[in-house]
Order: sequence, then C-alpha cells, then structure tokens
Amino acid sequence: MMSQTNGITTAIINNNNKININENDTNCDNDLEVLQNLQTLVPEIKQNFILISQQFTQFINYTKNFNKLSSTIQLMQLQQEQLEKELEQLKKDQVDINKQLEINADNRIYLDVGGQVFTTTIRTLTQQINSPFFKVFITEKWNKTNSIDNPIFIDRDGRLFDHILKYLRTGELIIEDKIVRKELLIEAKYYKLQNLEDDLNLMIKKEESFINMNPFSSTSQSPPCSPGPMINRSRSSPYSPIPTPNNIVRTSPFNQSLPLKSKPHPAQTASSWRSCVSSENRLNYFPGSLLLTPEYEEKLIEFMGNDIPIAPQDQTWQLIYRASEHGYDAADFHRCCESYAPTVSIIQTDFGNIFGGFTSIPWSSATIRADQADPTAFLFTLKNTFNISPTKFPVAKEYQQCAISHNPTCGPNFGSPKNEGSDLCLRNRFNDKTNCIFFPKSYIDTTNQGGLIFAKKYFACKEVEIYTLTNNN
Repeated sequence: MMSQTNGITTAIINNNNKININENDTNCDNDLEVLQNLQTLVPEIKQNFILISQQFTQFINYTKNFNKLSSTIQLMQLQQEQLEKELEQLKKDQVDINKQLEINADNRIYLDVGGQVFTTTIRTLTQQINSPFFKVFITEKWNKTNSIDNPIFIDRDGRLFDHILKYLRTGELIIEDKIVRKELLIEAKYYKLQNLEDDLNLMIKKEESFINMNPFSSTSQSPPCSPGPMINRSRSSPYSPIPTPNNIVRTSPFNQSLPLKSKPHPAQTASSWRSCVSSENRLNYFPGSLLLTPEYEEKLIEFMGNDIPIAPQDQTWQLIYRASEHGYDAADFHRCCESYAPTVSIIQTDFGNIFGGFTSIPWSSATIRADQADPTAFLFTLKNTFNISPTKFPVAKEYQQCAISHNPTCGPNFGSPKNEGSDLCLRNRFNDKTNCIFFPKSYIDTTNQGGLIFAKKYFACKEVEIYTLTNNN
C-alpha cells in the first residue's frame, strides 16, 4: 500500500498485483509510470527468488555429499595405514618364521599321513620355494614334543605322500603307473607343490602327445616305415659365419651306441619317425624333449622368428645332446655339440625352472676362451619362480660382438666374462652348483627381475637338452 498526503500519491497493491492510485495533483504521472514498471518486474523477481532458492538447496546437498566423501576418504586413509602396518607385521613374521625354520631345518619331523607314519626333516619339507603349504603347516603344528609316538596328523593318502616325500628329497619323479600320476597331481595341488604339479602335467602331456603321434604304440602292428640311420651333418652350416672344409663330417651322437642303455634314446626314435608324420599333424617341433610342453615349443619358434630363414613347417629340430644320457661334463657337451648351428640350449635347474639360450653360430672348444659375435643370440625363460610368462631376452646392441663365449671347460656360455661376468654359463659338472648367472650384463632384462628370473646366482642343472636345426627340403 502506498499513500500520498499533501501532494504525495497514494497507491494500493491488492492481492492480484494490481495497483490502485489516487491522484491528488497533476505531478503524479511520473510516479504512476514508475510503479507500473515495478509491477512488470514482480514476476521476474519471484522467478529469480525461486531459482536462488533451488541453487541454495543444491549447494546444501553438495556440502553434505562433500562432507560424506571427505569422511570416506579419511576412513580409507586410516584403513590403508592399518593395512600397511599389518603388511609390515606380516613381513616381520615371515622373516621370523624363515629364521625359525632355518634354525630347526635339520630337526626331525614325524607325520601321520592317512595312518602311515613318515620321518623326515623340516629342511626337506620346506626347501622348495614354490611350496608354502609346509611352511605354514610346520609353523602352526610342529613343536619339540613331536615324536614317533606323537606324530602330526595329515588326513591325506599316505601311499601317495610316499611319492611326494621321495620327490622332495631327490627332485626326481619316477612313476610308471598312469593312474598314480593323475592321483598324485591332485595331491600336488593340495600340498601347493607347484614344481611337482608342473612336472606331472608335463609327463602326462608328453605321454598323450606320444600316443597321438604314434598310432602303433597300443598294437602289435609294425609301423609302415622302419627307423633309418641319422643323416650326417657337415661341419659347414648355412648359419655358421665361418665356412669349414666340406670333407669334415659330423655324425649325430645318437648314431653312436649307448652302452648303458638297452633301448633307443627317445630323441632317436622321434627323429627317425618324423618323416612318417605329415607336417599338418605334427604335435611338436622338438621331438623327444623331456622339458618342453607344446606351448613352450610354440614360444621358442615364436622367439626365433626371422632369425631362422626356414619356415616352421619345414623345420626339424634334432636332439644332439641330453646331459642325463651323454654326461654332465663340459667335454661331453663339446663332443656332442661342436660344429652344429644353430642350436637351442634348454636347461632345467634342480628347483624346476626351465630356461636357456639360442645362438646361430656353432660351438667350439678352443684351447683358450674366445668371445664370438652373434647379433641373433638371445636368452629365454619358459618356467620361473615369479610365474612370469615365457619371455625372450635379446643381446644388447653394444655387446653383440661378445654375445657368446667359447671355453673348453664350459658348456653353453652366453655373454662375456669381460663384461663383469657371463649372463649364463654352464661350468664343468653341470649337475653341481657351479653354474653361474650374472644376468643382465650383455643381454637386456625386459622383466626387471634380474638373474633370479632364471635361477640363483650359482645353481645345479637337473637336465640339459640341446637341439640343432635341419632343413626338411
């Protein structure tokens, strides 16, 4: 309501936003116009007020959500700090456990497995780095009162545990019964023995591959072709950088008699029958291997790639050396492998890791150590304790001139001692812990795990296989 006294205009705004004006003199025209303009602004002012009210409500909600988020972040930070403390404590506990296991490593432990009592040592049960089951088990169960009359009970099959205990003691797996192998595979998974599980899977796959490749194995029928003599290899190789006289001939070591073996070497039979199997039905590229699964073989072919000018379907990789057959000395290696090229060296450690190296130049036993250039050389890992997938490690460009080292007292030797140590070297008596790894030196580490991707700095070989390439054409 507006009013005018003594010349002042009186205006009344009713409930319908209409303005009633009483004019008392002629000077009220301008005031009337102002009021009319104000009347037109009222709806807009109301709309702005509503919008401001909505925005204020949104701001209140944002503030509430922000406070909730801030509280959540603080809670997560506290939880992270707690987890870090727990992780640090777990690491300390693990160190303490390992110390206690090492202190008591030679103490006897008595186990009752399914009614059968076994006596062994803590060291035997815990020495495999891929078997955490027994570390936890011994920490929780074992104490000084453990005895033959008070054994620790494990509710599993004692008959199968006998095989497991033999494997833990020797690292060897000799099981002829197929059913026992499959039963033992279940036990290996229960005891979390990854190495044993891998070895059993490899044995089963190799057996299945041999049955599929040799349809005559289950019948008395003779094969359509009999094994023929191995083809002699000339010392001159298309992959060798240094040509040698053509009148020097190399004979495969598998043509030689094996005085300690009454049956043919597996590689000899597989190589001889290779021509009877069509290329599209071949199950592996490295016949006779006891270390390579079909997946590992495919990876090796992939790693070599363009370094091998022969297409995979035209390749026949021939086994020329197996340490368990021909001996673990450097002299045995040179006797079987000199002058062959290219070669793939496949190594299995006493802990079950599988790795090796490739070179396109022939090995030799010079009277003194000599470095050799090979830009195509590389190292590889197939099975490792980090569970990293098969990986190739190429030689560094600046060290290609010393990619390989030849030495009469060493077997396969990748890298040069001049470069602060060989990346991988098998020394005399391969099955002793004298072999060494100084990787990465001349070769490139693409995993950032260092030499442990292969084995410990000094390690023993359980098996070594070396293959050379022949052309089917």
